[in-house]
Amino acid sequence: MPSAHHLGLRAATAAGAHISTYRGCWLPAFLSVRRNVSRWCYISQSAVLDWWQRPFFGLDNPKVLIQVVKQAGCIVPSGAYKAFELLAHDLALAAPGLSLWARCLTWYGLIGHLTSHQVLHEDLARHPEVKTEALRPPVVVMGLPRTGSTLLHHLLSLDPNSQCLRAYELIRPVRPLSSGLLPPHVVDFLDWTKLAVFLRAVAWIAPQWPHHHDLDASSPEECLFALQRDMPLDTHYRAHSRLLETYAQEHEIPKEAYLQYRLFLQHTQIRRGSSHQHYVLKGQLLHLQYLAALQEAFPEAKLLWTHRPPEEVVGSLCSLRRSQHEIFTSKEIDTAEIGQGVLEYLSNALGKAHAALSVKGVRTAALEDDEPLLHVQYSALVKDPISVVEEIYAAWGWKVSSEHRLAMESYMDRSTSLRQSRGKDRARYHDGHQLERYGLSTDRVKAHFADYFFGELATAFPDTKGVMRHSEIRSMSARQT
Repeated sequence: MPSAHHLGLRAATAAGAHISTYRGCWLPAFLSVRRNVSRWCYISQSAVLDWWQRPFFGLDNPKVLIQVVKQAGCIVPSGAYKAFELLAHDLALAAPGLSLWARCLTWYGLIGHLTSHQVLHEDLARHPEVKTEALRPPVVVMGLPRTGSTLLHHLLSLDPNSQCLRAYELIRPVRPLSSGLLPPHVVDFLDWTKLAVFLRAVAWIAPQWPHHHDLDASSPEECLFALQRDMPLDTHYRAHSRLLETYAQEHEIPKEAYLQYRLFLQHTQIRRGSSHQHYVLKGQLLHLQYLAALQEAFPEAKLLWTHRPPEEVVGSLCSLRRSQHEIFTSKEIDTAEIGQGVLEYLSNALGKAHAALSVKGVRTAALEDDEPLLHVQYSALVKDPISVVEEIYAAWGWKVSSEHRLAMESYMDRSTSLRQSRGKDRARYHDGHQLERYGLSTDRVKAHFADYFFGELATAFPDTKGVMRHSEIRSMSARQT
């Protein structure tokens, strides 16, 4: 019998199909509303900001945000409390340049994070078995942004033996095991509906966003939305991230964030009744930056690291960052600052990941023995994604089922059609090939990553069908040194 989670997902998918089928009935009306709302927002933004910057709503005074966190009391773990303090002081510096949308979403996110801590705290008191819930070894996709990690994550999540975190679930990262009068599948449907409406509004207000990160309410989504419950980030409004490096120095913050993340996954699995499935997770650069904390919290995890030439990654990420700053900041965009910030952002993550893999210890020995870490080449993945998934499974002694293969083929057909339909508009918002616009050049990017072996790995794959074991990478590195 299908679980409540699966019933909710089916209901959400059916509703989405209904809305898409009959969009001709409501689209003209919504377009009219969009025009009026957008006009009102742009005309009145300065006036609203004057009201929004009053003491209770303002982000300019760090004491306001810290006081909100203090009122939550002991339900907020010590590492998360320290992270929110750091965020409060960082926001105070950045607040004068934040847009109305950034202020709204920041407060909405903060309240959501605190509420999720409260829900988990209360459920743990009522259901202590959550802490001992067994997780099957999760598959974790990581790598620099724009390296095919989303494609790989989606394909792996189609395996009937897997489970993932879907976007509509992460709008409220922790939902109670018991939802009162409403059964879980109804709660799932309501959360899906809220996010579907929100994403539709985002696509109208910021039409460039869907062309950088294609998202619908039912799609598999990244770990960072759940990890920000304990480790909020600043990358959407800063060209040079301050918090990522600060967290790396405050070892307690990422360590506790990943332990809390494991607890969150245990809680979610009990709510779903899906203990027979393994998680497929994706954190991109965040998991590289804090690989040591990830390994400590999930010592049994199977890791996949995607690779693409750095000059392609940098350009694509610069384009994404520019779009983020257009949405979340009100100041003039400094593209040269974005370019330099992206270089530092990527190289810091590569350095941290290399350091974590170089530490001698229990986890290093595990990597040598059972090869849970595999490296995946971007060009091979986009050329023949299903074959790459089969290579990954073969390396772990698994086999792609016929049901999984059919699901991947159907997904690729839909994805290809969608990209073709968006081709013209997509080119309008993607200028990643113009490195000069960001004060960079291909030679400068290559020189910047010359000291990072993993930065050049994407062009060093031999005839391996796009998948290499970590032991093979170590051998290549040893030969080059």
